[in-house]
Amino acid sequence: MKYDTNGNELWVKRFRGPGKSQEYPHGLTVTSDGNVYLTGTSNGDYCTLKYDNEGTLIWFRSYNGPGNDFDGAVQIVIDESENVYVTGESVGAGTGLDVATVKYSSSGEEIWVKRYNNEFNPKEQGIDIAIDLLGNVYVSGISYKNSFDADFVTLKYTAAGEQEWVRTFTGVGNGSDIARAIAVDATGNCYITGLSSSSSGDADYLTIAYNKSGAELWIKRYDAGSALSDEATAISVDRNGSIYICGIANRSGGSGDIVTLKYQSPARLTVNAGDDKTYYLGYDPNCLTLNADARGGYPPYTFSWGSDKKDRAEVIVCPQATTTYKVVVTDASGDVATDNIKIDVTDVRCGHNKVLVCHHGKELCIDKQSVPHHLEHGDRLGNK
Repeated sequence: MKYDTNGNELWVKRFRGPGKSQEYPHGLTVTSDGNVYLTGTSNGDYCTLKYDNEGTLIWFRSYNGPGNDFDGAVQIVIDESENVYVTGESVGAGTGLDVATVKYSSSGEEIWVKRYNNEFNPKEQGIDIAIDLLGNVYVSGISYKNSFDADFVTLKYTAAGEQEWVRTFTGVGNGSDIARAIAVDATGNCYITGLSSSSSGDADYLTIAYNKSGAELWIKRYDAGSALSDEATAISVDRNGSIYICGIANRSGGSGDIVTLKYQSPARLTVNAGDDKTYYLGYDPNCLTLNADARGGYPPYTFSWGSDKKDRAEVIVCPQATTTYKVVVTDASGDVATDNIKIDVTDVRCGHNKVLVCHHGKELCIDKQSVPHHLEHGDRLGNK
């Protein structure tokens, strides 16, 4: 159903799928122009529907997995082109329950279906789904070893449906680690939250961050302090990269509190190659050392100074002419920052191991060891 901003009912639409089975809606999203997409289960299959702003059913699509058994869609998301992505759980052909993710075009054409099964575990479920700015698809779910032992599972697909990576998280002991929600920031880092069994036997909020390549950035655990379980259920990331998590902290007597957390992402990655320098050829040492200072982002950092292939913050250069050097730093998340430093080279050689100085507007060719005395009295290296 749809309400206006004053709470007035605008329309109600009912959907009855094929057969006489019960329909179960689970996920819903709305476009800026009012198109409504929702997903769930109908007649034991994925059921995905599109309504326009007036409530007219535009299309309905179902997905029946290779096991020809139960298929339950759980969550839905759309990209900027209104391609539709649905994930959930689906019985495979001899593989038990798998994570199944389906992509449709805005007109309802099935573009691809991707399934994930851990051959060592009997059951997997897709729980939540998100998309980054490049159209890559991130799915969080659960991989069950048995009824009491489960792990987070996170998958990344390209917009074309190619699986880029899969990551699992196993907490302490043989308890359950249950993913509940996923979010992606502007750089492609993804954040998954849920619950994780603790060493004391209860459960805590558990949030894990991966970079766009699947490398683990950090893990945060939150215990509300009671002897009972805490479960994170939702997550969001703002434009500044701050992460917000909410869930339930259970208390004795059957009550529980809503607990909301905020994690601050590190400052934007920057690198400073240092101030521009003047290098006096013939007087200064034959070479000089440049040193880059990287801050923010996610350490550790890797450095590249152009043709110097060694990963180090400092580099030794021996310029014979004015040169600009560029340093590129990459952090653990794959974010990149650059900076330049210009070395102005002034040739002060005047033969016989002597150098030029400007003394009261006159050019002198003197021994190197005499230079400090001249500089102390206001003379300058060079002929100007």
